[in-house]
Amino acid sequence: MEFQRRFCVCVLALLISIVLAGRTAAAQTQTTGSISGLIRDQSGASLPGVDVKAEEQATGQVRTTLSTETGAYTLPLLPPGRYTVTFTLPGFQTVSSREVVVNATEKVSLNTSLNVAAVGTAIEVTTGAQLVQAESTTLGRVIDEKMTAALPLPTKNYTFRTPRIWAAGA
Repeated sequence: MEFQRRFCVCVLALLISIVLAGRTAAAQTQTTGSISGLIRDQSGASLPGVDVKAEEQATGQVRTTLSTETGAYTLPLLPPGRYTVTFTLPGFQTVSSREVVVNATEKVSLNTSLNVAAVGTAIEVTTGAQLVQAESTTLGRVIDEKMTAALPLPTKNYTFRTPRIWAAGA
């Protein structure tokens, strides 16, 4: 009888911890974004093996990847910021896209086309990425220090803002 009681308590504790762990994971918010797209040549054929480099302009942090057999690439888990994305492949012109803005929870789509290169040719694209995120309905926002300081926290004392109700004759 005592064994059954302890066993039930252990199973109940295990179930509660599983439920609480699931809620904690769901409550966490995503703080990174990503850049992805397709790389083609001037005829529209996919280009595998393209070296894709994203450099954050503020910190100089660099992330790299290679395009797949279909010319697709993804740079996941990028901190919010402005990036310069460079595409290089031997025999093709190097293409750079500046001012690619990555915000939290957003997936930036950046497709590009590489042309066959003459010796020593490089192309720089100064247009930014698309302004509307078409891949996902997720909405994110970057919160700066001023907005963080204005957040109501349970540790702040708000008693002076609470309206007082006085009973007549008290």
